[in-house]
Amino acid sequence: VIHSGQVHAAAMGGNDAFYFNGSMSDASSWKTQTIPTGNGWTVRPTNIPVALDASGKPAIAFFENQADGDQHRYVFWRPGSDPVAVATTNQSTDYPNVALTYGNNKFGVLFAIPMDSKDSDRGIFYAQSSDGTSWSSAAKLPIDGPRTTNPPLDIAINSKGAVTAVFAANSGSAD
Repeated sequence: VIHSGQVHAAAMGGNDAFYFNGSMSDASSWKTQTIPTGNGWTVRPTNIPVALDASGKPAIAFFENQADGDQHRYVFWRPGSDPVAVATTNQSTDYPNVALTYGNNKFGVLFAIPMDSKDSDRGIFYAQSSDGTSWSSAAKLPIDGPRTTNPPLDIAINSKGAVTAVFAANSGSAD
């Protein structure tokens, strides 16, 4: 993301995730910061989206596995603060994927992992927050017909607060 001549980016490197920021015109000025994980959690390789709030302050979303356990979670983090769990589950996924956006004074996170053991074919969920510290319960996205929901995915919130989510539906018995 580029805003007011500043670059904000995140990437995986080894077993860590990193946040980069600095002047768009001078990459040698970029600062690198390790994205903190929760105590007892490890970051899992996946995409790491960055979004800016209305004042241009960055936010990042990523996926973690419990180091000694069976839990998995999607996390929201802002530089200078502690990471906050958006959603935690005992369900697993081979293909974690997360999208993050900001619009109409709220953050939206769209993420891929089955959270309902009775409905593992529907694995795309949405949560939102006005402050990044408390999040709504994860809402399962519906699908038209008997199909699965899968990544890749993306999300946007317009200026009136309408949320648009896109995701794959790569198997099932309907078109």
